[in-house]
Amino acid sequence: MFQLLDVPKHITPMAVSLSIKGVTFLKEGQYRKRHSGSKEIVQQPGKGLLLLKDYKRTHAHEYPKKKKVRSKTTPDSKNYSLESDTKIIKKPRLYVIDKKQVTHRILNYTNGMKGEKMLFLWTITFPQGTPDDQAYRLFNIWLTRLRQERMLKDYLWIAERQQNKTVHYHLAVNNRMDVRRANRFMRAAIMRSIDRGELKWTRHDAAKYNGVDISKNRKTKRVTNFAKKKNEKALAHYLTKYISKSQDKFQHLAWHNSRGYSNIIISFNLTSKEWTDLKLQEFVNNEKPLENEFFLFLRWKGGPPDKVINYLAYVNSIIQSIGQSN
Repeated sequence: MFQLLDVPKHITPMAVSLSIKGVTFLKEGQYRKRHSGSKEIVQQPGKGLLLLKDYKRTHAHEYPKKKKVRSKTTPDSKNYSLESDTKIIKKPRLYVIDKKQVTHRILNYTNGMKGEKMLFLWTITFPQGTPDDQAYRLFNIWLTRLRQERMLKDYLWIAERQQNKTVHYHLAVNNRMDVRRANRFMRAAIMRSIDRGELKWTRHDAAKYNGVDISKNRKTKRVTNFAKKKNEKALAHYLTKYISKSQDKFQHLAWHNSRGYSNIIISFNLTSKEWTDLKLQEFVNNEKPLENEFFLFLRWKGGPPDKVINYLAYVNSIIQSIGQSN
């Protein structure tokens, strides 16, 4: 595996970005950091990758406290127009899936795992007609219970609208979980909501709930570990079907992940000389480029080169080790 310097010489701009999906060439401007994706990881020359909070402890002078600016408006003034006393009706914010971030985080997290690589995909469904507010609340109560029971550590989820218009969730997990316990915890959350009058289901119907399911091989009926090399096509199909083609909009978050996923580095940036020295041009597919006035994006030919996969695995394994020690 090749090794990059902590940071390139400051006089040499970085204008090439490599990811699992392909190569981006900037036409104008440059990348400011060696690695892209994580907002909580910084790279300190001579010391490598650090958590931002640890870096801030020793570099507090670089982060001066911002002065609070008092608003001159009255509490209600922002709800009125200047021309009349009519209140402005704000449209509710709608959320969509960031397809690039979701796909890259799942692939790079699994790629950077040490030891046995695991990726299990779960689906959490609710009875037809369950309001979005209730489904979102139940789902988050369930996730909290799993974390409290130490069944769940790092994860990423997306929301999807079923054909019957009821929302359900897909969950990527990198550890094994007991599906029977998972269903039992969701039933308990549903029962409490029924007792509080939040749901119109009967306790009899809730007692039969079995909507938490893990993806299995259709032929063997065995649980599928999507991190295994033989399941690469199945994972690609899953990401395309449930993420890449999603156009759904939601009033609640459309996707979210644990800190372990949010710290993942999804690409690394190079100088033009570094790009030339790595000799990766032969792996680039020059057909069907994605181009505008600012950048040119080219996909890999037949998948990313080993050098790219191995380097991203290397830096993300360091990040996972940092997360486990904090």
